[in-house]
Amino acid sequence: LRRRGTKVAQCTVERLCRDLGIRGVVRGKFPRRPRLAPETDRPDDRVEREFTADGLNELWVADI
Repeated sequence: LRRRGTKVAQCTVERLCRDLGIRGVVRGKFPRRPRLAPETDRPDDRVEREFTADGLNELWVADI
């Protein structure tokens, strides 16, 4: 709309796109998080670790 010379607020464009069910093109890659399938077996906690902290900012965990 701005290229055609129509002054319009961004929130108006967002609302109209939401109402019409359209989205703009997103360039680049999205960050993807690995998601495990629900049927995937997870290993048991054989060390029986218990991560508890006595107060705020006192728990440090590392995986080496």
